[in-house]
Amino acid sequence: MIRPACQSDFMTVCGKPPPKTVKALSMLRNGQPVAIGGYFLVDGAAVAFSDFVSDLSKRERVRGARILMGLLSSLKLDVVACDGPFGTSALRHFGFERQGDLWRLGT
Repeated sequence: MIRPACQSDFMTVCGKPPPKTVKALSMLRNGQPVAIGGYFLVDGAAVAFSDFVSDLSKRERVRGARILMGLLSSLKLDVVACDGPFGTSALRHFGFERQGDLWRLGT
């Protein structure tokens, strides 16, 4: 199940509250948050992020990424992201292009 994220979801998945005001979604498994993804705004651009618990399957990660990409692709803003443990291949797969230290969503 996917639903809008709340602060307690960040605490469960990330171990800390969100650093800024964000628009985010949570993926639930058996009623518990197991992944979170969304964006926050900086200087007119959307900065995308995601995090998940260690036992999230590849299938669940891909499902969540597809849903997050639906949210991001509807924005009328530049979307940027940093890569993480699975970031480089996932970002490339979902249409991001490396630009220096960041990845920018291609149009």
